[in-house]
Amino acid sequence: MPVPRPAAPLVVVALGALLALSSALPGIGLAQPAPGASPVASPGASPAATTAFVGEPLIRATLEEVPRAPAFVRLLRITLEPGASIPRRFHPGPKLDRVEAGTLTVTAEGPTSITTADDAASVDAPVNEAFELTEGQTLALPRETTYAFENLGDEAVELLTSVILPAGHQRPPGISYPDGEPPEDAYAGVSNVVLGDGVADLFPAAPVVFGVERLTLAAGEAVPAFPGPVMISLVEGDVRVTVDAGLVQVSRTQSPGPQRSSDPGESYDLGTADALYFPAGMAQVPRAEADGELTVLRLTLTSTDPSAPATPAPIDPDAAGVVTFAAAGAGATPEAGGEEGADGIGADASPAAEGDATVPPEEAAEDEVDATVVAEATDEVAPNTGEITVGSTVQTTDVDVNVRDSPSTAGAVVATLGEGTRLVVTGPPEEGDGFVWYPVQALDDATIVGYVAELFLELV
Repeated sequence: MPVPRPAAPLVVVALGALLALSSALPGIGLAQPAPGASPVASPGASPAATTAFVGEPLIRATLEEVPRAPAFVRLLRITLEPGASIPRRFHPGPKLDRVEAGTLTVTAEGPTSITTADDAASVDAPVNEAFELTEGQTLALPRETTYAFENLGDEAVELLTSVILPAGHQRPPGISYPDGEPPEDAYAGVSNVVLGDGVADLFPAAPVVFGVERLTLAAGEAVPAFPGPVMISLVEGDVRVTVDAGLVQVSRTQSPGPQRSSDPGESYDLGTADALYFPAGMAQVPRAEADGELTVLRLTLTSTDPSAPATPAPIDPDAAGVVTFAAAGAGATPEAGGEEGADGIGADASPAAEGDATVPPEEAAEDEVDATVVAEATDEVAPNTGEITVGSTVQTTDVDVNVRDSPSTAGAVVATLGEGTRLVVTGPPEEGDGFVWYPVQALDDATIVGYVAELFLELV
Protein backbone atom coordinates (compact mmCIF):
# COMPACT_ATOMS: atom_id res chain seq x y z
CA MET A 1 0.00 0.00 0.00
CA PRO A 2 1.28 3.52 -0.68
CA VAL A 3 2.54 5.37 2.36
CA PRO A 4 0.10 8.12 3.47
CA ARG A 5 1.42 11.64 3.00
CA PRO A 6 0.25 14.97 4.40
CA ALA A 7 -2.20 16.85 2.22
CA ALA A 8 -0.27 19.40 0.18
CA PRO A 9 -0.12 20.80 -3.33
CA LEU A 10 1.15 17.96 -5.50
CA VAL A 11 3.41 18.73 -8.44
CA VAL A 12 4.62 15.98 -10.73
CA VAL A 13 7.52 15.79 -13.16
CA ALA A 14 6.69 13.54 -16.09
CA LEU A 15 9.10 10.94 -17.44
CA GLY A 16 8.79 10.18 -21.13
CA ALA A 17 8.73 6.55 -22.23
CA LEU A 18 7.93 4.57 -25.35
CA LEU A 19 6.95 1.52 -23.33
CA ALA A 20 3.64 -0.09 -22.44
CA LEU A 21 2.12 0.60 -19.03
CA SER A 22 3.39 -1.67 -16.30
CA SER A 23 1.52 -2.61 -13.17
CA ALA A 24 2.19 -0.92 -9.84
CA LEU A 25 5.69 -1.45 -8.50
CA PRO A 26 6.18 -3.06 -5.11
CA GLY A 27 8.09 -2.30 -1.98
CA ILE A 28 11.46 -3.88 -1.45
CA GLY A 29 13.36 -5.58 1.32
CA LEU A 30 17.10 -6.13 1.46
CA ALA A 31 18.30 -9.69 1.81
CA GLN A 32 20.36 -12.48 0.35
CA PRO A 33 18.81 -14.91 -2.15
CA ALA A 34 16.45 -17.37 -0.54
CA PRO A 35 18.18 -20.37 1.08
CA GLY A 36 18.41 -23.30 -1.27
CA ALA A 37 17.97 -21.23 -4.42
CA SER A 38 20.02 -22.95 -7.09
CA PRO A 39 21.90 -21.29 -9.93
CA VAL A 40 20.45 -21.28 -13.43
CA ALA A 41 22.39 -21.87 -16.61
CA SER A 42 22.46 -18.95 -19.00
CA PRO A 43 20.66 -19.42 -22.32
CA GLY A 44 23.24 -19.72 -25.04
CA ALA A 45 26.07 -19.67 -22.50
CA SER A 46 28.41 -22.21 -21.01
CA PRO A 47 26.95 -24.57 -18.37
CA ALA A 48 29.23 -22.97 -15.79
CA ALA A 49 27.31 -19.69 -15.93
CA THR A 50 25.33 -19.08 -12.73
CA THR A 51 23.40 -16.36 -10.96
CA ALA A 52 25.99 -16.09 -8.17
CA PHE A 53 27.84 -12.86 -7.46
CA VAL A 54 31.30 -13.26 -8.95
CA GLY A 55 32.78 -9.82 -8.27
CA GLU A 56 32.83 -7.27 -5.46
CA PRO A 57 29.21 -6.94 -4.26
CA LEU A 58 27.99 -3.36 -3.95
CA ILE A 59 24.19 -3.60 -3.73
CA ARG A 60 22.03 -6.61 -2.88
CA ALA A 61 18.27 -6.36 -2.54
CA THR A 62 15.37 -8.75 -2.72
CA LEU A 63 12.29 -7.37 -4.46
CA GLU A 64 9.34 -9.25 -2.99
CA GLU A 65 7.27 -8.26 -6.01
CA VAL A 66 8.28 -7.08 -9.45
CA PRO A 67 6.37 -4.94 -11.93
CA ARG A 68 4.87 -6.47 -14.99
CA ALA A 69 7.32 -5.74 -17.77
CA PRO A 70 8.23 -3.66 -19.61
CA ALA A 71 9.80 -1.19 -17.20
CA PHE A 72 12.70 1.25 -17.25
CA VAL A 73 15.91 0.40 -15.36
CA ARG A 74 18.57 3.04 -14.70
CA LEU A 75 21.96 2.87 -12.98
CA LEU A 76 23.65 6.18 -12.17
CA ARG A 77 26.05 7.98 -9.89
CA ILE A 78 24.77 11.02 -7.96
CA THR A 79 27.00 13.62 -6.29
CA LEU A 80 25.86 16.03 -3.57
CA GLU A 81 28.39 18.73 -2.80
CA PRO A 82 28.63 20.00 0.82
CA GLY A 83 25.44 21.87 1.65
CA ALA A 84 23.49 20.40 -1.30
CA SER A 85 20.14 18.70 -0.86
CA ILE A 86 17.37 16.87 -2.70
CA PRO A 87 13.89 18.18 -1.75
CA ARG A 88 10.96 16.06 -0.50
CA ARG A 89 9.72 13.81 -3.27
CA PHE A 90 8.74 10.25 -4.14
CA HIS A 91 8.87 7.84 -7.10
CA PRO A 92 6.44 5.25 -8.51
CA GLY A 93 9.07 2.50 -8.34
CA PRO A 94 11.72 1.15 -5.97
CA LYS A 95 14.99 3.05 -5.57
CA LEU A 96 18.32 1.93 -4.09
CA ASP A 97 21.05 4.34 -2.96
CA ARG A 98 24.50 3.13 -1.87
CA VAL A 99 26.83 5.65 -0.22
CA GLU A 100 30.25 5.39 -1.86
CA ALA A 101 31.78 8.42 -0.10
CA GLY A 102 30.75 10.90 2.57
CA THR A 103 27.80 10.85 4.96
CA LEU A 104 24.24 11.34 3.72
CA THR A 105 21.48 12.70 5.97
CA VAL A 106 18.12 11.13 5.12
CA THR A 107 14.54 11.77 6.18
CA ALA A 108 12.03 9.13 5.07
CA GLU A 109 8.29 9.27 5.68
CA GLY A 110 7.66 5.56 5.41
CA PRO A 111 9.33 2.20 6.08
CA THR A 112 12.80 1.87 4.56
CA SER A 113 15.68 -0.56 5.08
CA ILE A 114 19.44 -0.18 5.48
CA THR A 115 22.04 -2.83 4.75
CA THR A 116 25.54 -3.44 3.43
CA ALA A 117 26.26 -5.62 0.42
CA ASP A 118 28.34 -8.13 2.40
CA ASP A 119 25.76 -8.55 5.17
CA ALA A 120 22.42 -10.27 4.57
CA ALA A 121 20.84 -8.67 7.62
CA SER A 122 18.96 -5.40 7.19
CA VAL A 123 17.72 -2.91 9.74
CA ASP A 124 14.66 -0.70 9.64
CA ALA A 125 15.49 2.97 9.27
CA PRO A 126 13.79 5.62 11.43
CA VAL A 127 10.55 7.06 10.10
CA ASN A 128 9.89 10.82 10.03
CA GLU A 129 13.20 11.69 11.66
CA ALA A 130 16.63 12.38 10.20
CA PHE A 131 19.27 9.65 10.20
CA GLU A 132 22.70 9.21 8.66
CA LEU A 133 23.75 6.82 5.93
CA THR A 134 27.49 6.16 5.86
CA GLU A 135 29.97 4.74 3.36
CA GLY A 136 29.10 1.21 2.26
CA GLN A 137 25.48 1.35 3.44
CA THR A 138 22.51 1.03 1.06
CA LEU A 139 19.08 2.58 1.57
CA ALA A 140 16.09 0.79 0.02
CA LEU A 141 13.19 3.12 -0.74
CA PRO A 142 9.91 1.36 -1.63
CA ARG A 143 7.66 2.92 -4.22
CA GLU A 144 5.80 6.09 -3.25
CA THR A 145 7.85 6.64 -0.10
CA THR A 146 8.48 10.36 0.40
CA TYR A 147 12.07 11.20 1.31
CA ALA A 148 14.64 14.01 1.34
CA PHE A 149 18.46 13.94 1.17
CA GLU A 150 20.99 16.42 2.60
CA ASN A 151 24.76 16.64 2.69
CA LEU A 152 25.55 18.31 6.01
CA GLY A 153 29.21 17.30 5.94
CA ASP A 154 32.40 18.90 4.64
CA GLU A 155 33.02 16.45 1.80
CA ALA A 156 31.02 15.47 -1.26
CA VAL A 157 28.58 12.58 -0.97
CA GLU A 158 28.83 10.04 -3.79
CA LEU A 159 25.85 7.72 -4.35
CA LEU A 160 25.56 4.65 -6.55
CA THR A 161 21.86 4.63 -7.36
CA SER A 162 19.46 2.42 -9.25
CA VAL A 163 15.78 2.87 -9.90
CA ILE A 164 13.07 0.83 -11.63
CA LEU A 165 10.22 2.94 -12.97
CA PRO A 166 6.92 2.07 -14.61
CA ALA A 167 6.83 2.81 -18.32
CA GLY A 168 4.28 3.58 -21.00
CA HIS A 169 2.06 6.40 -22.14
CA GLN A 170 -0.15 6.24 -19.05
CA ARG A 171 2.63 5.62 -16.55
CA PRO A 172 2.82 7.58 -13.29
CA PRO A 173 5.20 10.54 -13.24
CA GLY A 174 8.79 9.63 -12.40
CA ILE A 175 9.06 12.24 -9.63
CA SER A 176 6.29 13.80 -7.54
CA TYR A 177 6.75 16.71 -5.11
CA PRO A 178 4.26 16.77 -2.19
CA ASP A 179 5.20 20.37 -1.33
CA GLY A 180 4.71 21.70 -4.83
CA GLU A 181 7.29 22.44 -7.48
CA PRO A 182 10.68 23.22 -5.90
CA PRO A 183 12.54 26.46 -6.72
CA GLU A 184 14.97 26.55 -9.62
CA ASP A 185 17.99 26.33 -7.31
CA ALA A 186 16.65 23.35 -5.33
CA TYR A 187 19.21 21.03 -6.93
CA ALA A 188 22.19 23.39 -6.70
CA GLY A 189 25.30 21.34 -6.00
CA VAL A 190 23.68 18.09 -7.18
CA SER A 191 24.99 16.37 -10.33
CA ASN A 192 24.83 12.96 -11.92
CA VAL A 193 26.42 10.62 -14.43
CA VAL A 194 24.12 8.04 -16.01
CA LEU A 195 25.90 4.67 -16.01
CA GLY A 196 23.33 2.68 -17.95
CA ASP A 197 19.72 2.53 -19.11
CA GLY A 198 17.63 -0.43 -20.16
CA VAL A 199 14.12 -1.44 -21.09
CA ALA A 200 13.23 -4.58 -19.16
CA ASP A 201 11.00 -6.61 -21.47
CA LEU A 202 10.51 -9.30 -18.84
CA PHE A 203 11.40 -9.93 -15.22
CA PRO A 204 12.18 -13.18 -13.44
CA ALA A 205 9.42 -14.42 -11.16
CA ALA A 206 9.31 -12.75 -7.75
CA PRO A 207 10.96 -12.62 -5.30
CA VAL A 208 13.82 -11.20 -7.36
CA VAL A 209 17.38 -10.63 -6.21
CA PHE A 210 18.59 -7.24 -7.46
CA GLY A 211 22.36 -6.98 -7.48
CA VAL A 212 25.11 -4.57 -8.46
CA GLU A 213 28.72 -5.73 -8.33
CA ARG A 214 32.10 -4.56 -9.58
CA LEU A 215 33.96 -6.97 -11.87
CA THR A 216 37.67 -6.44 -12.50
CA LEU A 217 38.69 -8.62 -15.43
CA ALA A 218 42.33 -9.38 -16.11
CA ALA A 219 43.73 -9.23 -19.63
CA GLY A 220 42.15 -12.04 -21.62
CA GLU A 221 39.56 -12.86 -18.93
CA ALA A 222 36.05 -13.39 -20.32
CA VAL A 223 32.99 -11.41 -19.29
CA PRO A 224 30.82 -14.02 -17.54
CA ALA A 225 27.46 -15.12 -18.88
CA PHE A 226 24.22 -14.37 -17.05
CA PRO A 227 20.81 -16.04 -17.49
CA GLY A 228 18.51 -13.09 -16.77
CA PRO A 229 18.25 -9.34 -17.36
CA VAL A 230 21.75 -7.88 -16.97
CA MET A 231 23.47 -4.55 -17.52
CA ILE A 232 27.22 -4.13 -18.07
CA SER A 233 28.53 -0.59 -17.45
CA LEU A 234 32.15 0.32 -18.20
CA VAL A 235 34.13 1.72 -15.27
CA GLU A 236 37.65 1.62 -16.72
CA GLY A 237 38.75 0.68 -20.21
CA ASP A 238 37.46 1.25 -23.74
CA VAL A 239 36.05 -1.52 -25.90
CA ARG A 240 34.68 -2.03 -29.37
CA VAL A 241 31.50 -4.09 -29.13
CA THR A 242 30.02 -5.99 -32.06
CA VAL A 243 26.52 -7.42 -31.71
CA ASP A 244 26.42 -10.99 -33.02
CA ALA A 245 22.92 -12.16 -32.04
CA GLY A 246 20.07 -11.77 -29.58
CA LEU A 247 18.68 -8.73 -27.79
CA VAL A 248 21.25 -6.05 -26.95
CA GLN A 249 20.61 -2.39 -26.08
CA VAL A 250 23.52 0.07 -26.21
CA SER A 251 23.33 2.94 -23.70
CA ARG A 252 25.56 6.00 -23.93
CA THR A 253 26.09 8.22 -20.91
CA GLN A 254 26.06 11.39 -23.01
CA SER A 255 22.70 10.58 -24.64
CA PRO A 256 20.78 8.61 -21.99
CA GLY A 257 17.40 6.98 -22.34
CA PRO A 258 15.99 3.73 -23.72
CA GLN A 259 17.49 2.55 -26.98
CA ARG A 260 16.31 0.17 -29.67
CA SER A 261 17.77 -3.34 -29.81
CA SER A 262 20.81 -3.38 -32.05
CA ASP A 263 20.97 -5.38 -35.25
CA PRO A 264 23.49 -8.22 -35.67
CA GLY A 265 26.69 -6.88 -37.18
CA GLU A 266 26.45 -3.40 -35.67
CA SER A 267 29.58 -2.21 -33.84
CA TYR A 268 30.10 0.49 -31.22
CA ASP A 269 33.13 2.06 -29.55
CA LEU A 270 32.22 2.39 -25.88
CA GLY A 271 34.01 4.22 -23.08
CA THR A 272 33.62 5.05 -19.41
CA ALA A 273 29.98 5.03 -18.18
CA ASP A 274 28.62 3.60 -21.45
CA ALA A 275 26.67 0.37 -21.02
CA LEU A 276 25.13 -2.69 -22.61
CA TYR A 277 21.74 -3.99 -21.47
CA PHE A 278 20.68 -7.57 -22.21
CA PRO A 279 16.94 -7.94 -21.45
CA ALA A 280 16.98 -11.72 -22.04
CA GLY A 281 20.39 -12.56 -20.58
CA MET A 282 23.84 -12.71 -22.14
CA ALA A 283 26.30 -15.33 -23.30
CA GLN A 284 29.90 -15.36 -22.11
CA VAL A 285 32.07 -12.81 -23.91
CA PRO A 286 35.61 -14.11 -24.63
CA ARG A 287 38.40 -11.51 -24.55
CA ALA A 288 41.86 -11.64 -26.07
CA GLU A 289 45.00 -11.22 -23.98
CA ALA A 290 45.75 -8.03 -25.91
CA ASP A 291 42.47 -6.47 -24.80
CA GLY A 292 43.96 -5.54 -21.43
CA GLU A 293 42.30 -5.17 -18.03
CA LEU A 294 38.64 -4.18 -17.93
CA THR A 295 36.53 -3.01 -14.97
CA VAL A 296 32.74 -3.00 -15.20
CA LEU A 297 29.67 -2.70 -13.01
CA ARG A 298 27.21 -5.56 -13.47
CA LEU A 299 23.54 -5.06 -12.58
CA THR A 300 21.51 -8.27 -12.45
CA LEU A 301 17.97 -9.46 -11.76
CA THR A 302 17.51 -13.08 -10.65
CA SER A 303 14.56 -15.03 -9.29
CA THR A 304 15.08 -16.75 -5.95
CA ASP A 305 13.01 -19.60 -7.43
CA PRO A 306 14.65 -20.65 -10.71
CA SER A 307 11.79 -23.04 -11.48
CA ALA A 308 9.19 -20.25 -11.56
CA PRO A 309 8.15 -18.75 -14.91
CA ALA A 310 9.27 -15.29 -15.91
CA THR A 311 6.90 -12.32 -15.96
CA PRO A 312 5.45 -12.17 -18.58
CA ALA A 313 6.14 -15.38 -20.54
CA PRO A 314 9.85 -16.03 -21.15
CA ILE A 315 11.49 -14.69 -24.27
CA ASP A 316 12.89 -17.27 -26.67
CA PRO A 317 16.23 -18.50 -25.22
CA ASP A 318 17.82 -17.58 -28.54
CA ALA A 319 17.18 -13.94 -27.59
CA ALA A 320 20.09 -14.00 -25.11
CA GLY A 321 22.57 -11.37 -26.24
CA VAL A 322 25.77 -12.50 -27.93
CA VAL A 323 28.48 -9.87 -28.43
CA THR A 324 32.19 -9.71 -29.27
CA PHE A 325 34.65 -7.43 -27.49
CA ALA A 326 37.80 -6.03 -29.09
CA ALA A 327 40.19 -3.15 -28.52
CA ALA A 328 38.39 0.16 -29.02
CA GLY A 329 38.96 2.24 -32.12
CA ALA A 330 39.74 5.92 -32.24
CA GLY A 331 36.09 6.83 -31.79
CA ALA A 332 35.69 5.56 -28.24
CA THR A 333 33.43 7.72 -26.10
CA PRO A 334 35.39 9.98 -23.69
CA GLU A 335 34.74 9.98 -19.97
CA ALA A 336 31.48 11.77 -19.28
CA GLY A 337 31.01 14.77 -17.05
CA GLY A 338 28.05 14.92 -14.68
CA GLU A 339 24.94 16.93 -15.39
CA GLU A 340 24.80 19.87 -13.00
CA GLY A 341 21.68 20.81 -11.07
CA ALA A 342 19.96 17.43 -11.35
CA ASP A 343 20.21 13.93 -9.97
CA GLY A 344 19.39 11.99 -13.13
CA ILE A 345 15.97 10.68 -12.12
CA GLY A 346 14.03 13.30 -13.99
CA ALA A 347 12.76 14.21 -17.41
CA ASP A 348 15.69 12.62 -19.23
CA ALA A 349 15.18 9.14 -17.81
CA SER A 350 13.20 7.95 -20.82
CA PRO A 351 11.76 9.28 -24.07
CA ALA A 352 8.60 11.32 -24.13
CA ALA A 353 5.11 10.01 -23.53
CA GLU A 354 4.18 10.67 -27.14
CA GLY A 355 3.81 7.73 -29.47
CA ASP A 356 6.89 8.67 -31.48
CA ALA A 357 9.07 8.00 -28.43
CA THR A 358 11.05 11.21 -28.66
CA VAL A 359 11.98 13.96 -26.25
CA PRO A 360 10.36 17.32 -27.01
CA PRO A 361 12.88 20.08 -27.82
CA GLU A 362 11.94 22.08 -24.74
CA GLU A 363 12.46 19.05 -22.50
CA ALA A 364 15.83 18.35 -24.10
CA ALA A 365 16.83 21.95 -23.47
CA GLU A 366 15.90 21.67 -19.80
CA ASP A 367 18.08 18.58 -19.49
CA GLU A 368 20.98 20.37 -21.20
CA VAL A 369 21.33 17.62 -23.79
CA ASP A 370 24.08 18.49 -26.27
CA ALA A 371 22.58 17.89 -29.70
CA THR A 372 26.03 17.41 -31.21
CA VAL A 373 26.87 14.65 -28.75
CA VAL A 374 23.55 12.93 -29.43
CA ALA A 375 24.20 13.04 -33.16
CA GLU A 376 27.68 11.57 -32.74
CA ALA A 377 26.27 8.82 -30.55
CA THR A 378 23.80 7.74 -33.23
CA ASP A 379 25.90 8.23 -36.37
CA GLU A 380 27.17 4.65 -36.38
CA VAL A 381 23.73 3.10 -35.93
CA ALA A 382 22.45 1.93 -39.30
CA PRO A 383 18.71 2.19 -40.03
CA ASN A 384 16.88 -0.91 -38.87
CA THR A 385 14.69 -1.34 -41.93
CA GLY A 386 13.88 -5.01 -41.30
CA GLU A 387 11.48 -6.35 -43.93
CA ILE A 388 9.44 -3.16 -44.27
CA THR A 389 9.66 -1.87 -47.82
CA VAL A 390 7.80 0.60 -50.01
CA GLY A 391 4.25 -0.69 -50.42
CA SER A 392 4.28 -2.77 -47.21
CA THR A 393 1.18 -2.80 -45.04
CA VAL A 394 2.08 -2.10 -41.42
CA GLN A 395 0.18 -1.43 -38.22
CA THR A 396 0.86 0.60 -35.11
CA THR A 397 2.01 -1.32 -32.05
CA ASP A 398 1.03 1.11 -29.29
CA VAL A 399 -1.63 3.60 -28.31
CA ASP A 400 -1.43 7.31 -29.17
CA VAL A 401 1.14 6.92 -31.95
CA ASN A 402 1.90 10.27 -33.57
CA VAL A 403 1.99 10.90 -37.31
CA ARG A 404 4.25 13.89 -38.06
CA ASP A 405 4.60 16.06 -41.14
CA SER A 406 8.37 15.48 -41.33
CA PRO A 407 10.83 12.78 -40.19
CA SER A 408 11.77 14.69 -37.07
CA THR A 409 10.70 15.11 -33.46
CA ALA A 410 10.14 18.77 -34.32
CA GLY A 411 7.62 17.90 -37.03
CA ALA A 412 4.03 18.93 -36.43
CA VAL A 413 1.64 16.18 -35.31
CA VAL A 414 -0.93 15.70 -38.07
CA ALA A 415 -2.74 12.75 -36.47
CA THR A 416 -2.63 10.48 -33.44
CA LEU A 417 -3.41 6.81 -34.07
CA GLY A 418 -4.66 4.01 -31.87
CA GLU A 419 -3.01 0.63 -31.54
CA GLY A 420 -3.52 -1.63 -34.56
CA THR A 421 -4.15 1.17 -37.08
CA ARG A 422 -3.18 -0.08 -40.54
CA LEU A 423 -0.97 2.00 -42.81
CA VAL A 424 0.75 1.62 -46.15
CA VAL A 425 4.42 2.60 -46.49
CA THR A 426 4.76 5.13 -49.30
CA GLY A 427 8.52 5.64 -49.45
CA PRO A 428 11.94 4.61 -48.14
CA PRO A 429 12.93 5.16 -44.50
CA GLU A 430 14.61 8.35 -43.36
CA GLU A 431 16.66 9.11 -40.26
CA GLY A 432 15.97 12.05 -37.99
CA ASP A 433 16.90 12.87 -34.39
CA GLY A 434 18.33 9.40 -33.87
CA PHE A 435 15.21 7.54 -35.03
CA VAL A 436 14.16 5.81 -38.25
CA TRP A 437 10.93 7.16 -39.80
CA TYR A 438 8.66 5.77 -42.51
CA PRO A 439 6.38 7.85 -44.73
CA VAL A 440 2.91 6.33 -44.46
CA GLN A 441 -0.73 6.77 -45.42
CA ALA A 442 -3.65 5.40 -43.40
CA LEU A 443 -5.61 2.68 -45.19
CA ASP A 444 -8.97 3.76 -43.79
CA ASP A 445 -8.41 7.53 -44.15
CA ALA A 446 -6.39 8.72 -47.14
CA THR A 447 -6.13 12.21 -45.63
CA ILE A 448 -3.78 10.91 -42.91
CA VAL A 449 -0.33 11.18 -44.47
CA GLY A 450 3.00 11.71 -42.72
CA TYR A 451 5.87 10.02 -40.91
CA VAL A 452 5.81 7.46 -38.07
CA ALA A 453 8.81 6.24 -36.06
CA GLU A 454 9.75 2.67 -36.95
CA LEU A 455 9.69 1.70 -33.27
CA PHE A 456 5.89 1.79 -33.43
CA LEU A 457 5.35 -0.16 -36.65
CA GLU A 458 5.15 -3.84 -37.48
CA LEU A 459 4.38 -5.73 -40.65
CA VAL A 460 0.85 -7.06 -41.03
